[in-house]
Amino acid sequence: MRSYTADKYQDKGRHNLQDTKNETFVKTNIYYKYEPITATCCYRYFIYEVLQMKEKTITVLKVEPMKAPVPCRLTNDLTSLQEAVSIGADTRGLIEVINLDEKTCILCNEEGKLIGLTPNRRLGCDVLCGVFYVVGQDRNSNFTSLASEQQKAYSAYFATPEIISYEEAAETLLSGFYIC
Repeated sequence: MRSYTADKYQDKGRHNLQDTKNETFVKTNIYYKYEPITATCCYRYFIYEVLQMKEKTITVLKVEPMKAPVPCRLTNDLTSLQEAVSIGADTRGLIEVINLDEKTCILCNEEGKLIGLTPNRRLGCDVLCGVFYVVGQDRNSNFTSLASEQQKAYSAYFATPEIISYEEAAETLLSGFYIC
């Protein structure tokens, strides 16, 4: 059994896992449990659960207005994801995450309706505006690639482009506010 030590980075709460030869193994957010080894009178710590580093690129489903969904690859970092949801906008937008189920979510532009992005698809009583992406997520809410079954299911769900007016999209924006 290989053992690892954990050195905590104070500034960002990140951890640097190192093996016992002091070679860097992986940088990631981890859950760990310290346990002293008293039989040898030394204090080496064992990592009991290590979360895998998030995927650098993820395979997702891209849904554009008036088009069928297509699989694509996205770089899995904040700046790239903000640029991805901002296609058609003047500035890089904020990301809104909408959970579809425990393993799948939608990434869209949080201000899509406010900045006049093209209405795309209805989701429940809401209208999503602009390009959005269907992505996988793990139990820690890290974005992951979609499994092939998920791609097929959500490709079928969003397959038919919808004609939605800007007025209808604006009505869904106002339905969340109470005007006195």
